[in-house]
Amino acid sequence: MQLTQSTPLEQSIVGLHTDNSETKEWFYGSIVTILQNEAMPYFTKADKIANAFMKIDSKIQYIKEQTKLLQQVKKQMELSRSNAKEQVAKEPSPHLMSQN
Repeated sequence: MQLTQSTPLEQSIVGLHTDNSETKEWFYGSIVTILQNEAMPYFTKADKIANAFMKIDSKIQYIKEQTKLLQQVKKQMELSRSNAKEQVAKEPSPHLMSQN
């Protein structure tokens, strides 16, 4: 998934994580700006708002997938490190000693 440039509405939604009055006002202002646009049909207004939420949902899903992938890579690297440490801790094999 390619992360696209966020719209002001998306940015105002994301900003709500701070839960302060400024971000709430910014979000409210973003919604009001869309809803008061008389040149835009009502269904376009609804689509614009719904699309912002769908993009946020899509980004959340992408982050979940990437987190799972990173967890798998981390687990593999931890196992590899553990196995490598075990191999280093073992006595050298006669085969390795004869190469010197």
